[in-house]
Amino acid sequence: IQLFLGQRPLTTSLTMASGAALSIVAGTMDLNGQNWTMTGASFSNDGTLKLKGSETITGLTQDIDSGTWEYYGATGVPNSFAIKDFGATDYYHLTIVGTDSTDVFQLAGALVNASGSTMTVSGGTFSLNGQNWTMTSATLSNTATIQQIGSETITGLTQDIDSGTWVYAAT
Repeated sequence: IQLFLGQRPLTTSLTMASGAALSIVAGTMDLNGQNWTMTGASFSNDGTLKLKGSETITGLTQDIDSGTWEYYGATGVPNSFAIKDFGATDYYHLTIVGTDSTDVFQLAGALVNASGSTMTVSGGTFSLNGQNWTMTSATLSNTATIQQIGSETITGLTQDIDSGTWVYAAT
């Protein structure tokens, strides 16, 4: 499957057969709260993959040299979403744009942004949730809130000092 221009929201769960390939060539694929299984399939992302953060993603081998993952949450009552952990390196471009200030996006494991990548926090709260964060040779833009409890190790971060908020919430 190759996805090109435009936005393609899923309306049901997506399971790719072993040996199949999914490529986001340009444009946006939105998981839209639907689960995604990629066991034995390949994935290439040169566009944007959007997700709320509540989806279950199984068997994905992450594309860490291109593409954007955008977590957008859900409107309404306070929500908590998990930032997926994909192993040694997690994301190339990672964007957190909560739909309202009550959306909290928590790390499920240590976060490693690929070298040369960018991370943008522009809505809701990005919580380190006691997990370590590595941003070596990556760029951070924060215009929302980043929360840590103080036990995390943050490596390679060049602080974005002109905007956004950092909150220390010891447990």
